[in-house]
Order: sequence, then structure tokens, then C-alpha cells
Amino acid sequence: GYPIWNRRRFLKTAAGTAGFLAVMPCLNAEEALTNTKPLKVGLVGCGGRGLGAMKNALDADPGTIAWALADVFQERIDFGANYWRNSTATEPGWQGRLFSGLDSYQRLLQTDIDVVLLCTPPAFRPEHLAVAIDASKHIYAEKPVAVDVPGVLSVLE
Repeated sequence: GYPIWNRRRFLKTAAGTAGFLAVMPCLNAEEALTNTKPLKVGLVGCGGRGLGAMKNALDADPGTIAWALADVFQERIDFGANYWRNSTATEPGWQGRLFSGLDSYQRLLQTDIDVVLLCTPPAFRPEHLAVAIDASKHIYAEKPVAVDVPGVLSVLE
């Protein structure tokens, strides 16, 4: 069965974990401090919330860059590209990584992005999540993860 958690057990576990992490040596500390490789972010869904999520990601760390955009509609791609046109958070060759059409998310996931932001309507999310997981990408997915029971079950799988 499932363990019963109470406040005392939670605090004991949290304190033990914090203590372990405090004394655990960081094996790659020097590499972590000197790593200047940019974090490449791809956005699927260039609506208002998608562009807002990309802005949040870019504002979170100066080493983050907008690497690719994907949307079903070309006008959303054009709007998103125009929005980031003069940003220092874009790579000079990123115009070649703007994808439109129903398979745009698949083409975006074939690029060398590190993180994908899934900001499309939730009916598409289970399929987008599955493909992003298969592509071994880090994922930020808007909620809800699905709109029906089969979608939720596929996400849980």
C-alpha cells in the first residue's frame, strides 16, 4: 500500500534529504560553473501564452536563447519571429528554424534544442508529449495535459 505521510515524517525526510545534499560533493562543480553553452529553447504554439512562456524562459537565464518556433499557422510564426527579431536572445541563423504546418512540432523536435515549450491547445498535448519524450527533450508543458480520459492515460503511460 501507500505510506501514510504525516507532518513529522515529512519533516524528517526533508531534513535528511537536505543534509545529504549539503554534504554530497559536486563531482562536476568546476564544469558547472564554467559551462557557457547556451540553453536552446524551442516553442511549439506561437500564440500569446506560448510567446509569454518563451519570454519567461529567456528572462530566467541570460544563457538561454530562442532556437526554433513551430505553429500550425504561418501567420503565428511570422508574428513570433517578428516579436523576437531584434532580441539578443535569438541566434543569427534561426530564421531557418521556423516551422509551420501540422507536422511543425516534429520538425522542431528534430533540431538540436535542449528544451521544448509545449503551448498548443491541450487536445494536441498527449501526442506532442509522446513525440518530445521519444526525442529525449526536456519539456515544459502547459496544463491541462489532456482533455479526455484516453489522453490522460496516454500521458501517464
